[in-house]
Amino acid sequence: MITNEENTKLGLTVDEAREMLGIGRNLMLKLVKVKGFPAVRF
Repeated sequence: MITNEENTKLGLTVDEAREMLGIGRNLMLKLVKVKGFPAVRF
C-alpha cells in the first residue's frame, strides 16, 4: 500500500474496504468495476 511521508495509508485494499463495509469479496470486486465508484487500480 502506498504511504505518505508520515507513513499514513492513502487508500485501502479491496479486503480492507469490504471488511469496513461488511460485504463479501465478490461484491466488493463488482463494486470497484462500477463506473464512477471511487477506486484506483494498480
